[in-house]
This record gives sequence, structure tokens and C-alpha cells, in this order.
Amino acid sequence: MPDRASWWIGLLVLACSACARVEPEDLPDAWADAGPDGTTDATDPVVEAGPCVDGTCTSPPLNECEDAVHMRVYDSTGDCIDGTCVYGYRLTECAHGCVDGACVSSPCTDVDCTDPPGDHCVDSTTLRDYEGAGTCVDGTCSYPHTDVDCAETPDDGCVDDTTLRQYSGGGTCDALAAACDAPFMDTACPDWCLTDTCVECRSDTDCTGAEFCNGDHECEDPGCPPPIESCTTGSQDRRGCSGARIIGRTAAGTGGGVSISDDTCYASNRFDSSGSCWDAGADHSYRIYMRAGESMDVEVYADWGCVETSWDLTLKIFQNSGCTDTACTTRVFCEDYITSHTEHFTAPHDGWYIIVVDGTTAFDDEGDYDLDVTLTCIASDCEC
Repeated sequence: MPDRASWWIGLLVLACSACARVEPEDLPDAWADAGPDGTTDATDPVVEAGPCVDGTCTSPPLNECEDAVHMRVYDSTGDCIDGTCVYGYRLTECAHGCVDGACVSSPCTDVDCTDPPGDHCVDSTTLRDYEGAGTCVDGTCSYPHTDVDCAETPDDGCVDDTTLRQYSGGGTCDALAAACDAPFMDTACPDWCLTDTCVECRSDTDCTGAEFCNGDHECEDPGCPPPIESCTTGSQDRRGCSGARIIGRTAAGTGGGVSISDDTCYASNRFDSSGSCWDAGADHSYRIYMRAGESMDVEVYADWGCVETSWDLTLKIFQNSGCTDTACTTRVFCEDYITSHTEHFTAPHDGWYIIVVDGTTAFDDEGDYDLDVTLTCIASDCEC
């Protein structure tokens, strides 16, 4: 049994926080297994902080800076091992550094960046235009802005519905008004101002009656919209002008157009006019409704004759007064003695146009033919 002096020395060693140390193998497993992830330090997981008081440890050391960016945070309760309090700790990373055992607060914590500065002149020709709330960086607000070069000539524009402002050159930055100041002239528009010019109309509501606002912003008479029957290919008998079969605008205006294969072997001669273009044979008639400015390609081909192996074909196009008129009043195209031909025709006004496939002479000029009609409409869906 040791003597009393040795026993006291051993007790003093255990109680001395500066001298005593607990080895890792004497620690609880939870500390010994911890890694360098912020909960404990595997090489130095605990510290000793003096003797236990009544077997409890509730007075951990003050938190301290491990380095410039990490703070050592001690557990509030430690373990009493052989009379000595041992406390675990974890490392906390400080985003803005560690000073005197505490993480430094963000320099932007109490900084309000919701109120941008007023627009102002950077120099005699540059206006700084602020665009809203900003962001805090290292305690300083930074606001989004655009620097406007007042020396550049501004774009013309509408001051209001009927006033056009036109600029004659660049200007300077007015410090008092915090705005660019450039020379300009205001013009009163007779009708309306739209974007950067005076116009007659902006929409159909600016026009009167049945007029509409066209792509040039001018009020335009709608003319004669296509009648309903003009949209679909008909079944008329093709006899003369009054019986001309309708070629539908919808079919003619899409894809490859309308293709017709037929013959005049049992047809009669209902178109026989005098003049330089012969048309004395049997014939078939077709009509198509066209808007002013629309065009069509008419391609015709004479195949086998009804009597002879070949025959001479005459192609004609008629027009009239327009709109609902269906008469063959004026012959605007005629070509005789042909076996094939393609004619490009543009309508001078709204109305019906009649296409006639005819025989050139009365001497067996009838037979098989192919007729292709392709329409180029000026409006979507050919207004059908």
C-alpha cells in the first residue's frame, strides 16, 4: 500500500488541468471514432477543463478560434473521467472569419440596398439610369444601371396618339433634370401617330364603314370579298359562259393547285368569236374568283384527239366588270394552235375570270386535255 505522500501527489496530478491528460484509448467510443468533419478532431478530440464538481461537468471552456476561419465550439456537458472534466468540441466554419472566439458577422447584415440612387449625369454626355434594387457586397450596395450616351441621336417616336417627335441630332446630359436633352421637332399627325411615323390608321376601328386598315396602315376599301360558292369546286356543266364550272379557291390556292383531265369529244362549240385567235372547235369552260393583285398559272396540254391522233387546242381567258358579274365580257388572253401552254395571269380587279379550253378549228379539233390551275392568294386561306 503506497504511503500518504505518494497518494496526495497522485491526486494532485489528476486534478491539475494543465498537467493531466486523458489518452484516446480511455475515451468513449463515440469520440474515438469521430473524424475531422466538424464534430470532433480525431487527433485531439477532447480537452480537459479541471476537476469534476460533484461528479458533473457543466462548465466547458469558452469557445475559441481554431484558426482564422474556424471556431472551436465546446459541448455544454462533459464527462468526468478519473475526477477530471473532459469536453468534446466541434469545428464551425466562419464565412467571414473568426475573431476572439466568435464568428464575425456578415458586413451586409444590416445594410439595406432597396433604395437606389437617383439618376444623374456622370459627365456632360452620359446619363446614369438606375434600374431598381441592388445587392450588398462586402458591406457596400451595388445597383444595376445603364449608362446612356446622350450624344447619340434618339429614335423618333410618338409623344401621344397624334404627335410625332423627330430628333435632329444628339444632345447633352442635363444635370438639373437628370435626363438627356437633344434637339427635336414635334409634328401634329393628320390622323394618328404609330411607333415613329404618322399613319392613317392603327387598326380597323380607325377606319370608317367597311374599310379596313391594311399592312401600310392605310384605310382600304375591302372591294368584293370572295363569295361562298367560289371557295369550293363546283359541278356546273361547262357549257358556255353561264355554265362555266367553278374551280375552288381553296384547292387552287394550296399545294399544287387543281388538276383536271377530260375531253371535249362530246362537247359543243359554244365559244366561236371572230378575230385573229381561232376557236371554232368544241369547248369546255371554267371560272375562278380572283382578288385584285392575285395571280394564277394556267397550264394546258392537248393529248389524243377524238378523231385524229392529235388536235389543235385554243386557250382563252375572259374577264368582266367584276364582283358578282359572271359574263364573258372581255377576252384578255387567247392563244390558238397549241399542244401545250402555260399562262401567268394577274387579276386587275376583284371578280370572276373564265378559262376556256377550245378547239382551234371546226375540223376535228377536239380531244383529251389536261388543265392545271394554281392560284396565288393575297390573304391567308384565300379568304375562304
